[in-house]
Amino acid sequence: MYAWPSWFPPAKQVVVVEEEKAVDVEKQAMSVWKSILKRKGLPLNTPYKYVESFAKDYDESYCDMLFIKAKKIKEGKREKKRQKSINGIVYKDPELQNKKRLLILKSREENASVCLGNIVCITNLNSFSSSDTPTFWLDPSAKFFLTADPNERVKIGDSVLVSKSPEEGVYPALVGDIHYENNDKIVVVERYYSPEQTLGGRRSFHGNKELIATDHLESISSRSIQRKCSVHSFFSYTRLKHVGPYDYFSRFHYLIGGGWLTPDPVDVRKVPLGSSRLAGQT
Repeated sequence: MYAWPSWFPPAKQVVVVEEEKAVDVEKQAMSVWKSILKRKGLPLNTPYKYVESFAKDYDESYCDMLFIKAKKIKEGKREKKRQKSINGIVYKDPELQNKKRLLILKSREENASVCLGNIVCITNLNSFSSSDTPTFWLDPSAKFFLTADPNERVKIGDSVLVSKSPEEGVYPALVGDIHYENNDKIVVVERYYSPEQTLGGRRSFHGNKELIATDHLESISSRSIQRKCSVHSFFSYTRLKHVGPYDYFSRFHYLIGGGWLTPDPVDVRKVPLGSSRLAGQT
């Protein structure tokens, strides 16, 4: 029958070894390493060195495991310190991390005081322009960001209202991808066109709030996004109990290169069914 070595810890200690301090794990690993050196007749000051081998006995494998765990604990602590120096507070959940950092940034901007002699100037969040307050993207690795007002969470697949410049105005778009570049969140969007922007123009069956999906892709800054909106299918839109100011619908896809629409199946009377006009009306 196999006899367990005297230094072998009980099962409970093996389970919680992850939670121990790196120093304690290293001490335990060194005691195991010295027992191996004694057994092999090697000097006790021989440094530990990991060697990949399939012929290791249980003692050597357990010693390797302890040293590797101690190294991982140290690396994890170093990474947490690095993240804490960058982000302030570290949470495992990236969404919780972003929400907490948003609150921290807002409180700093609202309550920041600049002391000039005996004069104390309290700065307000509203005194900053939207380009000066990076409060709506926080974690570079997160595939979402928060709009400045009304503080909505935007992720891939959401519909948004974009305003790149006063000349272009506001237009709706679908978020296709989000990535981090040059200290900013870059958002790849697919633009929605109004019927007037297509080659065929607006027809009599087009609804007042109808949008047309396109293959027009753009890469914009997350700072250009004003807020979220909702683009429904035609079926869902006609069954809304209340149509809000940011509710739209789309049932066609416009190919810019060919200048033609790819329609979904639509109900036809004398003209295709429209959302803002009954089919019997002329």
